[in-house]
Amino acid sequence: MISIHVDDIKFTGRQNDIDRLVKLLEATFGKMTLQFDKFTNCGMTHERDKSGNIVMHQDEYIQAFKPIHPKHYQGYDIDGPCSEHQQALFMSLLGAVAYTSLTQVWILVYIVALQRKNKQASVSDLKRLNALTRELMRNPQKLYYHCMTPTQILEVYSDSAYSREGDTAHALKGMICLRLGRSAEGQECSHLLDALSQSHKLAVRSTFGAELLAATSAVDHAFGIALTLHETEAGCLKPDEALQIRESGGLLIAIKLLIDAMSVYHSIIQESFKAPSEKSLLSHISWLKEMLHLGLLKIIGWVDTRDMAADGLTKGKISRDSLLSCMRGTFSRSNPIEIYPRPKGSG
Repeated sequence: MISIHVDDIKFTGRQNDIDRLVKLLEATFGKMTLQFDKFTNCGMTHERDKSGNIVMHQDEYIQAFKPIHPKHYQGYDIDGPCSEHQQALFMSLLGAVAYTSLTQVWILVYIVALQRKNKQASVSDLKRLNALTRELMRNPQKLYYHCMTPTQILEVYSDSAYSREGDTAHALKGMICLRLGRSAEGQECSHLLDALSQSHKLAVRSTFGAELLAATSAVDHAFGIALTLHETEAGCLKPDEALQIRESGGLLIAIKLLIDAMSVYHSIIQESFKAPSEKSLLSHISWLKEMLHLGLLKIIGWVDTRDMAADGLTKGKISRDSLLSCMRGTFSRSNPIEIYPRPKGSG
């Protein structure tokens, strides 16, 4: 597997394949600078220890940040709009902070909230960005990828937030994608493969609609990740082979969707159900049912909100502990869950 950015190449594979690749590249482009176990690619540092555990971070990049100096906003009305100069400073710093979303999953929701102000920020928004930047510089986090034997389960947490303010509705969706496995010591661990915090792309008119659309989006996104993992096991797929899997099943990776909206959960697992008040949502329920029928969505489950790993991707005033444990590969649930299909013998 290879990724390329300008003249930087990051690759992984068996040692004999790596040696052959390097030989071919050097024969064409000349002597290469090779870095193993510790290197920086696209501003992200990778470190691998002797046990095979990998840590990824952007500490050096983050420490180079320069918060906006107070002289640029002191004396201004805190609720007033930024001047043209202040808006330029705001957008420049926000762009730099947003790049840390590669590793700093715990601040994604704050980045999204500030990006809504890309056309006209207030002085208070500018101060919020400064506060976020300083906290990030004080407390940068790392991504941990333990050397593990994967269980071929892709655990996907989906959550949404919906609120109405007068005639305006706001909705966010969040998704955490974890690949489960066991470490060499036999302990359960996971790899954080992706995390999203975004505004809904479709019209949302209710909490039910927000949670359902978030779940649909999460499964759709997870399918692409699962297909990539499938290829690491079975080799590259031709387009018609990938299409065959989508239409008939056969995915080697089991997608497990977990949501905390009981009404959405029951609307998907019930064999017969009434159409929701918003008739347009029926197609989304039917699509998730189809994914379950084909086995592309192996399991769907309801979890307690306290165990919703993606909760911090849609809300800013709650603890970041769950997101941080996902980043460290140690996230675990502490409350019972309800899953479908139910295990045999569960009653």
